[in-house]
Amino acid sequence: MSIFADDSWSVGTFGDDDDELVLVRARTALPPAEARGAWSRLIVVTWPYEPASGMPQTADSELMGRFEDAVQAGVETPGSGVLVATLTGAGHKEWRYYAPESDAFLAGLNASLKGQPVYPLEIEVFTDPEWQGLSELMPGDGDGSVDDRE
Repeated sequence: MSIFADDSWSVGTFGDDDDELVLVRARTALPPAEARGAWSRLIVVTWPYEPASGMPQTADSELMGRFEDAVQAGVETPGSGVLVATLTGAGHKEWRYYAPESDAFLAGLNASLKGQPVYPLEIEVFTDPEWQGLSELMPGDGDGSVDDRE
């Protein structure tokens, strides 16, 4: 069961002449308010990489795909978290997940990565009942800045 009415995603970029472009893949709508309140933990997983024109090199990109597939099976399928956005560029890839409980999400994440190589991950957890971590990436709902989190 998904907390989203549909599985619609959008893809775009942001940045300007002074910034490296960042590729953003994000859900196109917020879930209902009651779901947002129940799934109020924003978990941001970041993977720094050595960029090739801002984007990950092929080997890193393949490992990132394996990581995302493993997390899909270990966290999203059992319902302890849901991916809402990815941001790639400027030397890092970021996955944004929402979860009802951060401990259950992190346990599922760790279990999903057993047998995988050690990935260079940084993990931050925020309380975000308004889902600003997704809404700031939606057209007209924010300034598009990745670094607006508190």
